[in-house]
Amino acid sequence: MTKLEKRQCFRTVATWPATMITPQGFQEGETVDISPDGAFVSCPKPLKPGEKLSLIVTSPNNYQFQYSAQVVWSCTPRQNDEKMPRGMGVMFIF
Repeated sequence: MTKLEKRQCFRTVATWPATMITPQGFQEGETVDISPDGAFVSCPKPLKPGEKLSLIVTSPNNYQFQYSAQVVWSCTPRQNDEKMPRGMGVMFIF
C-alpha cells in the first residue's frame, strides 16, 4: 500500500451485476472490484461525491447483498479516454 492509498482493505476484482437505488430512481451497473468496506461500480450516470444510495450486488451464485453506501469519488471520462471506466467509488455505511 502506498502512502497515498486511503483504502483500509484490499479490493478483489469482481464483475457482478449491481442495482443502485438513488433519490433519482433505479440504475443498473456492475461492480469492477469490491472489498469489505467499498467498491467501484461501473455505471452510465455516476452520482456525485457525498451522495448516498442503496446498492444491491448479485454474486455469481445469485446471492444478493444489499449495502447502504456513500459516493467517495466519481469518474466520467472523456469519450476518447478508455483508461478508467465511467463509474464511482463507494464506501459502505454500517
